[in-house]
Amino acid sequence: SMSISHSPGWRPSFIYYNKYTALLGGILCTAIMLFINIEYAVVAIIIAGIIYQYIAYNKPNVNWGSAFASRAKWKANDSSLRLYQYGDHVKNFQPSFLVLCKDNIFNTDNNHRTQSLIEYVLTLRHGFGTIVYSTVLLGSFDEYIDVISHKSQKNRGYYLPLAKKKAAFYEQVVSNNIRQGARLLMQLTGIGRLRTNTVVLGWKSNWTKEVKETY
Repeated sequence: SMSISHSPGWRPSFIYYNKYTALLGGILCTAIMLFINIEYAVVAIIIAGIIYQYIAYNKPNVNWGSAFASRAKWKANDSSLRLYQYGDHVKNFQPSFLVLCKDNIFNTDNNHRTQSLIEYVLTLRHGFGTIVYSTVLLGSFDEYIDVISHKSQKNRGYYLPLAKKKAAFYEQVVSNNIRQGARLLMQLTGIGRLRTNTVVLGWKSNWTKEVKETY
């Protein structure tokens, strides 16, 4: 499984190693186990199967460092690179949204407007495009270094919180003002053909007051 996952940490030193010899070794080990004592072997296999099914069903929040996670990342990277051969066409256009949020999406207290914007854009997910929520942090980079590196427990992750039960990305940039931060996000968000093509903004709540003040 480690060979299939293309994990860089897997470096077998056996000179004759390949996936077929590994498979043969596994089959031989199972056969020898059954030959030595078939009752104990069957019980051990059943117990291992029950433990595996229990973990697969409950999905505990534990980082196992599994080969499946490594292979999923490799496949996603490989699939993204293969998209270069496909061009845009009206029949397969998929809207991808860059959502500019005022508040950090992990902070659910007193930011009902941001949460409403998140829920609204999630209703558009059936276009099957990329959805990236984003926040501009006003200040210096050194001030938000823990936030950007996701060391802060309140600002962790590159994805939408699990409580939303929907899949989407989340990015943060540090800038001196909102306009510059929004430009950075529009230029850098996405990768390859998975870049966003539609910007979503929240509706201003005090626009009538500001308009009156300009006259």
